[in-house]
Amino acid sequence: MSSVFFLSFRIVILHAVVMALLLLTLLDCPPRTSKHFAAQTDNYKFGIFGYYDKSKDEQTVWNMAKFKISDLDGDSDWKLSSDRRDQFLKVFFAGPLALVLTAISMLMNLLGVFCRFRCWHAFVLIVNILAFLASGVFTTFLLLVYAPHNTWIGWIQISTSCFLLASVFHTMSVIKELARRHYDQVPNKPYFLRTADPAPVPTPQYAPYGPKY
Repeated sequence: MSSVFFLSFRIVILHAVVMALLLLTLLDCPPRTSKHFAAQTDNYKFGIFGYYDKSKDEQTVWNMAKFKISDLDGDSDWKLSSDRRDQFLKVFFAGPLALVLTAISMLMNLLGVFCRFRCWHAFVLIVNILAFLASGVFTTFLLLVYAPHNTWIGWIQISTSCFLLASVFHTMSVIKELARRHYDQVPNKPYFLRTADPAPVPTPQYAPYGPKY
């Protein structure tokens, strides 16, 4: 099979891993018995869309537009100021955005396994870049808001950004390979676009003139 097929298949696998890691983080509230939470202090467990109060044995889902995370455990040794944490909490919407863009890109790459149009893969590249940027923003602000009480749920998001960056380079390789195949079929193309020197044309051999004895 062609290298385009294998590259597109690798991108699909990378996106599947990214979606699994993002879902693991975004579906965390966290409940009382869950071991999956983005941060933990003596009194609270924090997720992406909510928190769990250990003293009251109560779980709450917050409204990012109005909620102030600085009202919870304000005396803990947070790295950022209360105002910064309240502002950065609103950027958590980049997490669901990265998940949606990754899902769209994965579906497009599934079709791209059998598609040989460069314009299609160029559009896939744009979606991949947007997903990578959204994931990078989400990971950065997630770690900043909950520092220094981050758990493994927050740290594994670094790998999602790395996987998406790898998918960007894979998509660029697909476009480059399709462009090479296209130019190889173009007659009289410039010398710098040729992948190999043309085969030499054999010189015809003519019999010498004159009578044969």
